[in-house]
Amino acid sequence: MPEYVGGIHSVLLSEESTLFRCKYYINGAHMGYIMVTNDADLNEESAKAIEEQVTRSKGPGNFRSLYINIGKSTSKDPVQIIPVGNIGSKDEYERIKGITEHEMLAMHRLQPGLAGIIPENVGSFGDLKKTLEVYHELKISSMQDTFIEINELIGEEVVRFREPDWKQEEQQGTE
Repeated sequence: MPEYVGGIHSVLLSEESTLFRCKYYINGAHMGYIMVTNDADLNEESAKAIEEQVTRSKGPGNFRSLYINIGKSTSKDPVQIIPVGNIGSKDEYERIKGITEHEMLAMHRLQPGLAGIIPENVGSFGDLKKTLEVYHELKISSMQDTFIEINELIGEEVVRFREPDWKQEEQQGTE
C-alpha cells in the first residue's frame, strides 16, 4: 500500500477549500448579508429598487443576500447591514492549507527545504546538502531497493540507479 494513502483526505480537504475560495471570489460582490431598512419615509418603489439591486448582486458563488424593509421602527439607524458570512473571521483557508502542506511533507517524509518551501520564521532550514544526503540515505535508497528487486525477479539488470554526485565525489576523494 502506498505510504501517501493516509494523507489523501487532507489533500481532498485542501482541494475543497480551494474550490470554495474560488467560488467566493468568482461571486464578485462577495455579499452575504441581511440589509434592513427602518425608514418610514422610504416609499414602496424605492424599497423595490433596493431589493432588486441586492438580489442582482448575487453572483455564481455561495452567498445570497436578503433585503428587509421594516418601514416604521424604533431603531436608531435607518439602514442596518447584518453580515451573514464573514470570510475574514470564519474562513479556515490559511489553516487548512498549512495543515495540508505539513501532512503532505510528512506522508512523503520530505523536509520542507527540499520541497522549496520558504521558512515561515526568519531562520532557515539549515544545511540543505546535509538534509538531502540524509533524505537520500533514509528514504530514496529504500525506494530504490524496491525497484532493484525487479532485477532479481527478471534475472537480469533492467533497473539501475546512479550514485548521487556527492557520493561520487567522496569515492574519488578516497581513491
